Amino acid sequence: MRKFILIIILVAVLCAAAYFLLFSGTGSNAASLKDDAVGIEVKYPSDVFVATTTSAYVPPDFEKAYQGPALIHAAPYEHCDLSGLPGNCAPTTKDLSIGFFKVKKSYPGMRDALKATFGNLVQSISFGGREGMMIRTGAEGEGTFYYLLPLTDSATLVITRSYLDESIVSKYQGAKGFIPYIDQEKTFNEVLQTLTFQSK
Repeated sequence: MRKFILIIILVAVLCAAAYFLLFSGTGSNAASLKDDAVGIEVKYPSDVFVATTTSAYVPPDFEKAYQGPALIHAAPYEHCDLSGLPGNCAPTTKDLSIGFFKVKKSYPGMRDALKATFGNLVQSISFGGREGMMIRTGAEGEGTFYYLLPLTDSATLVITRSYLDESIVSKYQGAKGFIPYIDQEKTFNEVLQTLTFQSK
């Protein structure tokens, strides 16, 4: 029994050390994504993600495209959108994308509009020491999670997590370089655990 406990403790220490190396900024593959315009910073594994910029339409009305920094992981497989048209295909598959967007609307106003539009689909979340709301949209094994957090008194941070689920899109099952859906969520959460805000 004592040997078993020692093994458990050793595994826990090794896991903690691995997390520290990946996400504390001291590991050789750790990098920092800092954006002064949005007012956030996160750490991420540079051997998993490429840092870039992107745009997204955000809830509750999805009427305007916002620009912001993003972390993208792409698997080496062609991906076509749900239309199935040849012109709507890309040479790689973005199985996990994380975007950060500053929306110049107060969080209470966006929170209330989100609840009015999506009702019971809205869930509570917490990142960076701040409480927020989340909704999920999607179909046919792909979609986006939207996380809303208070940024300043007059602005809201919208974080997007776009995903592909290999249990539905079967061609990605066991595909080399594709991050399985359960690991996509784990990786996202590990990155978001490092989220810090420039505003207090």
